Amino acid sequence: LTLEASTVLGGNPVNGTVTLGDPAPVTGAPIVLQADDPAVRTTGFTIPFGQTSQAFTLTTAVVTAARTVTVSASYAGWRQTALLTVNPPVPPTLASLSISPDHVTAGGSVQGTVTLNGVAGLGGFRVGLTSSPANSVGLPSLGLIVPQGQSSATFPITTTLPKVVTITATAGGVSKTATLTVQ
Repeated sequence: LTLEASTVLGGNPVNGTVTLGDPAPVTGAPIVLQADDPAVRTTGFTIPFGQTSQAFTLTTAVVTAARTVTVSASYAGWRQTALLTVNPPVPPTLASLSISPDHVTAGGSVQGTVTLNGVAGLGGFRVGLTSSPANSVGLPSLGLIVPQGQSSATFPITTTLPKVVTITATAGGVSKTATLTVQ
C-alpha cells in the first residue's frame, strides 16, 4: 500500500496504489480499503485477473484540526497500512489594498478593495479600516467582511476636504496601505 502524499489539505483527494506480491487470480483480488477516521473516505476495489497492482483515490473531508489517519488495505489475510495526515485549511491573510481612482475631487467618493491571498472561510474574513489623518475620509465604521468563499471585497470611501490620506486595512496582524489624494 502506497500513498502519493503523506499529508493533504482536507477536502482534496489523495491517490494511492495497492501492489500484490503475485498476479491476481482468475476471480480478481478483492481489496478491502479502510480508514480509522471519517476524515478519509475509502472504497474497496478488485485488482483484475493477472494484474499485480491497482491505483485508487481517497477522498478527504475538511477538518478543523490536523488528524493522522491510518489507511489499510486487506486481501486474503494480508494487511498493509499507511499514515495520512489531513490538515485544516490555512486561513487566508490580507494580500493588498487598492483605491480606485486614487485621486478625487473633495466631496467625491471612490472605491477601496481589499484582496486576500485565499478565500474567506466560514463566517467571512473581517478587515479593519482606518485613515490617517484620523477621520479625514468616510470609511465603514466597523470595517468590512470579505464574504465566505470570496477573496476580495469592496467598500466606499467618501471625502470632504482636500488632503492626502493614507488608508490602512488590517487583519490577522497584517496591514496594507494605500494613498488617496483628495483635491
